[in-house]
Amino acid sequence: MLLYNSIARRYSVRKYEKRAVEKEKSDQVMNYVPETLADVEVKAIPVDGEIMRRYLETMGGKVFNAPMYFVLAARERPHFLIEAGYRGEQVILKATSLGLGTCWIGAFFAEKKIRALLKLEPSWRMVAVSPLGYESTGVVDSAVGGLIRRAAGFYKRKPIPEIFFAEKYGHPPSIPGKYSGWEKIFQAVRVAPSWANLQPWRFVVREDAVYAVLVPPLAEKRGLKPAQIKSGMDYSLVDMGIAMSHFYIACRAEERRGSWALFGNDQPEMKANLEIPGENRLVAVWK
Repeated sequence: MLLYNSIARRYSVRKYEKRAVEKEKSDQVMNYVPETLADVEVKAIPVDGEIMRRYLETMGGKVFNAPMYFVLAARERPHFLIEAGYRGEQVILKATSLGLGTCWIGAFFAEKKIRALLKLEPSWRMVAVSPLGYESTGVVDSAVGGLIRRAAGFYKRKPIPEIFFAEKYGHPPSIPGKYSGWEKIFQAVRVAPSWANLQPWRFVVREDAVYAVLVPPLAEKRGLKPAQIKSGMDYSLVDMGIAMSHFYIACRAEERRGSWALFGNDQPEMKANLEIPGENRLVAVWK
């Protein structure tokens, strides 16, 4: 329930107090063991804030005064980006439950230099970084933080009928009605963070299963540069893992049993049955 309660409280924090995070709290975050999806090694590595600031690029990587960061790294295997998002969001929510601020940062860092700093083996990829600390709550800082979140599209969220579908892709669920018991789960997924808040995921709900669908990168529709893809990493897959993590956490809080199973390849027959458009990817099923 701690992680579920943190879903509503979590938001991206860009301005921090200069005070250090207590070792007891930082250890709880770094050593937290999340639920897993795939057989992929993922780890959170602490880095001093002053050191990390040298390697963050401007714009998307702009953070002020964070006393420390953690690097989210994963061994490059099938599904490693989805797995990194799935587990990384649970680490983020754990930090939120301890009263600490965080912010997903993907693509806006010097990966090669940080990899060398951390002495990561060639098979490991640096997926994302996040600051970790106490949010600066001064009037000016709060106003600046709100402006940054607004510019990043934080407050723009698709309505539930555009994210969740009933039986077939594109058929919105009726609430209240047959899916009235799903509202909290739908809402938990709706507020999941994603790059530029593009929300590149959809879910088809059926009596016996829920299907997770990845929508191709939508950056161009928002007039944004396709920074989702950098060094061979499609960050929409990280976003997919984050959304699936929110779904899992909310289902557990609502005592709705099930687990995710990832598909290893495209599923043309299943996609046709669900009427999923050809350019979209069927990623996983919850049963």
